[in-house]
Amino acid sequence: MSDLDKYLNKYTEYVDKVADFIPYKGTKVWREFFFNPTKTVTGNIGGIGNRVKDLYVMQVIGLVIGLLALIPYVLIYGATLVSNPIAGGFGIGLIVGLMVLFFILGPIISLLYSMIEYAVAKILGGKAEATAHVNASILPTLATFLIVLPLSILIIPIRWLAIIPLVNCCVAIITLPVSLVTMFVNLYGIYLKYLAFKEVHKLTAIRTIAVIFAPIIILIGLIIAAYFVFAAAIIGGGLGSSLLQSGALTG
Repeated sequence: MSDLDKYLNKYTEYVDKVADFIPYKGTKVWREFFFNPTKTVTGNIGGIGNRVKDLYVMQVIGLVIGLLALIPYVLIYGATLVSNPIAGGFGIGLIVGLMVLFFILGPIISLLYSMIEYAVAKILGGKAEATAHVNASILPTLATFLIVLPLSILIIPIRWLAIIPLVNCCVAIITLPVSLVTMFVNLYGIYLKYLAFKEVHKLTAIRTIAVIFAPIIILIGLIIAAYFVFAAAIIGGGLGSSLLQSGALTG
């Protein structure tokens, strides 16, 4: 066994300990999907309601980690609140409000995006029912979240040091490997989704890739179109106002 295999096995043990510590049985499914996606996605793992519940559990865990990472900043805002209640209260209220909004809307957006993928899959001849598709679509996110969770917990104390002016550069360097590992795991999550979609929809490789990336292209196109419509409305409104003002002056 190579040193890399030993490190991977050791890290897998940490992942298992974290999964066992979380008082939610669904994390076992997340873990199994990461290491055996095709077998897991075709097993008895529940339906859409289970995946929505999974997403909210993931949101709760992420929220706790985020709050722990923000402890120094909360203390700073607390001091600001004492000296300037309006500014401090606005800052804390804004942070809490954004967290609550993301907590509520995050799983809903993920489910809606999964339905867009499902529509594309059906157009391309996908065989899976909605439940199987949603499992294949959402489980990669849950699985990769669980795999990087020990790293996210590990670097919390390190991130606390970022508030120190001369130390924050060192913190960025120390956390860079963790960020790179997280990025590679998330990229691997795309491959997991590919394997799961290919299994449940029985599509060719090209069509499976299209199911993954076509919704992204569609959303980008809609955002660009909305931007141009908005810009045209602003420009048109401004031009109309200028013409009215010009007509009033000449009249």
